[in-house]
Amino acid sequence: MKRFIISALTIFFMLSYSTYGEAQQRFKAAALVGANINQIDGDDLIGFHHIGFQGGLKVYTVFTERWEMGLSILYTQQGSKASIDDFSLNYDKIQFNMIEVPVLVHFNEWKFKLGTGFSYARMINYKVIDVTGADISAFQDYNSNIFSFIVETSLLVSENLSFNLRWSRSLSNFQANSDNGKFLSRVIGLRAMYHF
Repeated sequence: MKRFIISALTIFFMLSYSTYGEAQQRFKAAALVGANINQIDGDDLIGFHHIGFQGGLKVYTVFTERWEMGLSILYTQQGSKASIDDFSLNYDKIQFNMIEVPVLVHFNEWKFKLGTGFSYARMINYKVIDVTGADISAFQDYNSNIFSFIVETSLLVSENLSFNLRWSRSLSNFQANSDNGKFLSRVIGLRAMYHF
């Protein structure tokens, strides 16, 4: 995992290396904040009922007027939540708190931006509540490293402000023990981005 992050950062900075004057035109940065609507396939809690926070910083380099590559460091909450009290289910709520590092390629057209890529997330901690309301986190075991596929679009509403819609799906199983089945997350994110 460390190799992945180091390789991504090295490639990113090598591609964006230039003289000082060109760097101001080739390097851009943004701060973002928003919410994730989540579901985990495999936990029997059907529907996008869990809402989590997402925020962080993004830097990207401009290759041409239309093509960019971006790297973000984000605090992300994912999980799932039961829509009703159903005592036949194992869980009432699952929440994963993670640091996520997405690397995306963007295509720009007028005020719109389309992006796709992959992300690596590292689990900070998690909380699992069963249907009786008891915290059963200590009895659960989840993977610390999660890879995801991402597709997103952004609308630039002013020189410094854009709104971003993002869809992602985990490629890695959240369950540490595959005998317990697969937990794969699906996330829809809506974020505001301030461009410096």
